[in-house]
Amino acid sequence: MYWSRLTILFPFALHALHVAAVAVNTSLVADSDIPAGFELCIQAENCELYKLEDGTWSFRFVEGKEPGTEWYNTYANTTGDIGPEREAQQLTDVRVDKRQPCSSTNGQTCTHIWVRPHMENYGNILPRTAIDSLWSKCYDFGCNVGDYGIGVRNGHNGDLFSFDQTLKISPGGVYDPAFRHALIFAMTEIAGQFQESFKVSGGVSRHGTTWHLTLWRAPHRMHVARFHNGYLQGEIHAFVYLEGSDTWGCDRIMGILGSTIGALHPVVGATLGALSAACG
Repeated sequence: MYWSRLTILFPFALHALHVAAVAVNTSLVADSDIPAGFELCIQAENCELYKLEDGTWSFRFVEGKEPGTEWYNTYANTTGDIGPEREAQQLTDVRVDKRQPCSSTNGQTCTHIWVRPHMENYGNILPRTAIDSLWSKCYDFGCNVGDYGIGVRNGHNGDLFSFDQTLKISPGGVYDPAFRHALIFAMTEIAGQFQESFKVSGGVSRHGTTWHLTLWRAPHRMHVARFHNGYLQGEIHAFVYLEGSDTWGCDRIMGILGSTIGALHPVVGATLGALSAACG
């Protein structure tokens, strides 16, 4: 699998489907086999890697060490670092360094974005609008609410009729409540930066019953996670399903992720720290 990585240090900084998957012992895995950005999880005492059913990597909190637990509050809770003085300090440290990945073990705040190259058809709803629904599904400590659906209109070129369909969103994640806003905002921004329209039409033109739809595509899977002082402090992800669409190359994905980082910086930069991104 081809993995590409972009690391941009800006002053802002999986729980997934079938989370019963067994954690991977990374000491038995070659470094070259671990996707870009996942070294942040390996560095974090309360984070563990595992694989999804399709063989792709993901990660989650170690049970008993997530936000809200006594362990987290004792060792990993650093929300006192967030505030006007801290934000002002971080906002003076804008720099770009593609050679040195962020390491949360040296006091940096590191936030990483992963986007799969598989794009999903979202029907006729704007992807940003669809992902905006996370605001009502993800509460103080996470958004493990199960799958939910959004009604959309869909169609294929040349079909006699367009049709109603349900866009399924499978969200997940656990986070310190202090980072809820920044993490959900990052997800909506990813969807908005990637959303691309395409048109389909069909019907019987000789009878004047043609139909036309503007449909949208955006990532099938998005994942954002914040690390600080060698601890995972929050992660949020979503899988989106309708009927699939196509696959974009990682060069294209990384170009859009660069724009996403730039858009996130002025809004949630002080919270998310050094932001990096990967395709795969």
